Amino acid sequence: MDTRGLAELVVLAVGYKAGILTVPPYPALVAMALVTSVLTGRALSAIRRAERRPRQVVQPSAARTTV
Repeated sequence: MDTRGLAELVVLAVGYKAGILTVPPYPALVAMALVTSVLTGRALSAIRRAERRPRQVVQPSAARTTV
């Protein structure tokens, strides 16, 4: 889990215990914090792998004319 997600969970817990957040949005916000934290790491790893892969250059084929 990244630090942003952890900080978000702490703020949500404090807000819930202080009575600022009610029951309906609390679980949804916690789920969102967990899902985005997990997916962010995986998405960044996939992007890094894609950037390391050598790119193939496609050469245009010679124009063919039919008579």
